[in-house]
Amino acid sequence: MKSEFVLSGKEQLTKMVWAFHFTADELPNWTAGQYMEWVLPHDSADKRGIRRFFTICSSPMEKDLMLATKIIDKPSSFKAKLRDMNIGDPITARDVDGDFVLPKNPQEKLVFIAGGIGITPFRSMVKYLLDMGEKCDIVLLYSNKGSSDVAFSGLFKDAEKIGLKTINFFTKNPKPNKHTYEVEQAVSGYVDEIAIKKYVADWQERTFYVSGPEPMVEAFEKMLQQMGVKGRQLKTDYFPGYSETYQSSS
Repeated sequence: MKSEFVLSGKEQLTKMVWAFHFTADELPNWTAGQYMEWVLPHDSADKRGIRRFFTICSSPMEKDLMLATKIIDKPSSFKAKLRDMNIGDPITARDVDGDFVLPKNPQEKLVFIAGGIGITPFRSMVKYLLDMGEKCDIVLLYSNKGSSDVAFSGLFKDAEKIGLKTINFFTKNPKPNKHTYEVEQAVSGYVDEIAIKKYVADWQERTFYVSGPEPMVEAFEKMLQQMGVKGRQLKTDYFPGYSETYQSSS
């Protein structure tokens, strides 16, 4: 089903991450964590074209639809057009889809692993849990190059009251003792097997959700399987077009 939206607001969350808010006469129905295909016609479109898949970053309880994406200094023609949209400009989206959603059992214990822009489905899920006042047992391991790359920190801080625990990992120039807290709730180093076992003592009892660039998701899927995480305990969602792994090269 195709939906027509207009831009109602935009904000720069970090140096390279932007959030865009859209409204419509009638918003589509979606489950936190799902995505849509977005169509933005523009002149001189590059070879990547006028279509993209973006996670719906907002909670189904919010009154607008938000997407967030990374926009580099020299972006694709699509993202340049998106960045330069004015309030009231139109965009089309269609086909709500995806099974990267919260489990049916609200008591299930979870680990969210996010790399960079892979945080977007988790923003939707956590905001939905906050909106509904639902308690949770979730550990969020959020990996970025540095503290200035962290998005939605205020929301995740607020979600501590419903049971979310967030640990940020900063991978730029990690310290030799890479699993030592650098500042409160932040680690200088990578999310790896050692870190998971250190910061998630009951990891064997949890279901893992992994979201980020495709190479990162593939690397974590392999690592978690080697740790003994079963297929039913692992859900993945990858973002094509990004090359970061957020893992140590050693």
